[in-house]
Amino acid sequence: MFNKFKNLVGGAKKFDSRPKMLAFVAGNIYIAAADGEIEQSELDKTEQVLRSNPSLSQFGAEISQEISRYKELAATGTANLRLHAERQLKAITNDREAAEEVFVSMIASASADGQIEDAEQKVLDRVGTILGGLRVKDYE
Repeated sequence: MFNKFKNLVGGAKKFDSRPKMLAFVAGNIYIAAADGEIEQSELDKTEQVLRSNPSLSQFGAEISQEISRYKELAATGTANLRLHAERQLKAITNDREAAEEVFVSMIASASADGQIEDAEQKVLDRVGTILGGLRVKDYE
């Protein structure tokens, strides 16, 4: 009986964390594509950030699947990617902790090549507004 309860609670935690995981992937691919191309260093940083987050560890292969899905969205055009990514980001606006974690991970991805480009800064400003007024300078 305890194992059934444990499995039920574990499943509930995964369900609760899913919007956060989706926002992590969406936000990081969105920022990686901001300058017109997704660099391998940005993808590597995205996967590293996602896999190192203990609250997302239960998603395993699903993270890679979502990264692939968002890479495909990016290939269809910036507007399409922006639409889907911003929808996922809006899903976590009521969870300040998740919003901050996603935002900081996006800053890390944008900085993966050594600096935040103007196009990446524009995306970070837009996402910061969506997530409740978060600003890059508050997390540097």
